[in-house]
Amino acid sequence: MAQLSDAVDRLRAGKGSIISICGDAGTGKSRLVEEFKATLDSRRSNGGKGMPTRISQNIPYAPVTDMLRRALRIEEGDSPSKIREKVERPG
Repeated sequence: MAQLSDAVDRLRAGKGSIISICGDAGTGKSRLVEEFKATLDSRRSNGGKGMPTRISQNIPYAPVTDMLRRALRIEEGDSPSKIREKVERPG
């Protein structure tokens, strides 16, 4: 929890980071994240949560690309030109 809190403080100071929480199934990863989010209450961050799939777990930057796809609303069947449009004019 302390490391997550420190990461939020650094984010507020303009120094973003990526936090990776890894472990076997059932070790409490999701619970840790949910309990930490509950401590943030009204303190907002610009953080996001990238969730690699089991297939992509060994692919570098999979959580980052997942976050970008969701933020830009890129869908599975989007054509390259549609993706380019979403990247150039997000929202």
